[in-house]
Amino acid sequence: MLSRKMNRISFRLFLLLTGLAMIMPLTTSAQIGPQVPASAGGQVPATIPTSEAPSNNVFEFGVNFGANYDSNIFINSSTGPSSDIRYGVTPRFAFTKSLPRFLFNLRYSPGVEVSEHRLYRSLFSNNFDGGFTYTPTDRTAFTVRQQYNLSTNPFNSLGGAIGPLGQSTFVPGFKETSLLSNANLTHQFSEFNTLGIGGSFADRKYENQRQGQPATSLIQSRIASGNAFFTHQNSPKNTIGLQYQGQALEFPQQNARTFTHAFSILDVITFSSHASLTLFGGPDYSLTSNQVIFSLGGIIIQIPIKKNSWSGAGGAIFSFQGARTAFKGEFNRGISEGGGLLGAVSSTSGHLELIERLSRNWDWNMHGTGAVSTLISASTSSSPQLLNYGGGTSLSRTLGKNVSLQFFYERRNQSASNFGQTFGNHDIGGASLDIHFLRPLGR
Repeated sequence: MLSRKMNRISFRLFLLLTGLAMIMPLTTSAQIGPQVPASAGGQVPATIPTSEAPSNNVFEFGVNFGANYDSNIFINSSTGPSSDIRYGVTPRFAFTKSLPRFLFNLRYSPGVEVSEHRLYRSLFSNNFDGGFTYTPTDRTAFTVRQQYNLSTNPFNSLGGAIGPLGQSTFVPGFKETSLLSNANLTHQFSEFNTLGIGGSFADRKYENQRQGQPATSLIQSRIASGNAFFTHQNSPKNTIGLQYQGQALEFPQQNARTFTHAFSILDVITFSSHASLTLFGGPDYSLTSNQVIFSLGGIIIQIPIKKNSWSGAGGAIFSFQGARTAFKGEFNRGISEGGGLLGAVSSTSGHLELIERLSRNWDWNMHGTGAVSTLISASTSSSPQLLNYGGGTSLSRTLGKNVSLQFFYERRNQSASNFGQTFGNHDIGGASLDIHFLRPLGR
């Protein structure tokens, strides 16, 4: 009953926010009005040099042709690791519109992905991202964002390296369908003080796309969360505050739930117009009713348990945007869902990304990510644990005004303990050709 109600709520929320995004102007590339701290659901600055910052009031059409090789698409107990090449064609449509009190951003990318060796079924993918920011006054801002993603590409997961849907696992051959909706309202009630409230809903489902194998599913999850914060600017370069976040994590296949309440002190340090650091931390209370793990053989097992506990939560976000260099570092510790392999987990994760504009036509990217996720269940020594880490680099070459070429390499490592899963390490390399056109929109 609860699962059906949450499905109806998520569908109605998706229609509402999508409709708002279509008829009212937002942006995810710029903010107006009072700012929402990144730790409270605000936008983390994009990792791009200021010389490449996107423009408002433009319409974009593009298409990407790509191919990538994976050394270990999945492990077969009788034949060992299987490699594969994925081919994809992904058109995209996007536009950004700016008005005196509105900022609006909309992006849609359908596509098709094909396995060369037919190790999994071909898939038509869909990616939607849109929303708006409305500022009725200079002191008040209302922001809505809606994201929807359907893909078999493990790199193409909602929430980023560290996001509302938790740290993604790298499980090729599974179709992931994700929905992420959030809204924030902020009001600056005096010159140096701001209040804000927000909420989000996230839904993630999986389906096995491997040929000749049962239509098994990884662990599905739904997360409803709410937050409130107060900030005080005590100097031009420093803002402090208090923050509360509550979560309800549900895993409907086995009727497992976890509720959390986290209280944090936050500090935002602005070094310059190009660099900032956000620190936050405090206690986190959780109440767990049953747990789930994805075991060997594709079976989702319920662990009967009733447990409440206290733990520490917090993190740090640093961003720098220079004329030719951009850097972002994130660290987070808290409770999230386990990426389809575990239920509610205590996760410690981090992400680093560096982008360098080498010349007018060359760009270089380097990044690394890692997470340790431990199931909230029995004693620490016996709790199932997932370790996920990796890194990569890419080099992009602009071939003309509307054409660019990219080469990339990724190394992914995963290991799991105490719940019967076997993971191989992945070497992934590929190339893509991107063709795009921009057209200015009138104000």
